[in-house]
Amino acid sequence: MFLQILLSTFVSASLFSHCTFASLSLDRMIVYINPKSRATQDIIVSNTDTKTKLFLQTEVYEVKNPGSTTEKRVKIIDPTKLQLLTAPNKAIIPPSNRKTVRIVSLETP
Repeated sequence: MFLQILLSTFVSASLFSHCTFASLSLDRMIVYINPKSRATQDIIVSNTDTKTKLFLQTEVYEVKNPGSTTEKRVKIIDPTKLQLLTAPNKAIIPPSNRKTVRIVSLETP
C-alpha cells in the first residue's frame, strides 16, 4: 500500500502543538511512504521562537473521504490498524532548536 501523508493546514497526519506561543516549523509538508522501498520518513520540527519551549505531541489520523464535504479525521490509537506510527509521541523542543519526528510504516513489503 502506498501512503501519502499530508501535514498541511492543521498538520493532520501526525503533529500537534499544545503551546500557543512557540513557533512551529516543518522541513516539509508532504511525506510519501512506500513500504516497498523505504518504510520510514523523517520530518524536522523546529521551534523558531527564541524564548518559549514547544510542547509537541504526535498523533496519527486516518482521513476518510478526503476533499469531500463529508471529510472526517479519525484518530488512530492502535498503530496496527493503519499500519503507521510516529516517534516520539511527545517531545519538548527548546527555543531555537529542532527535533526529528520519524514516521514508520508497519507494513511488510
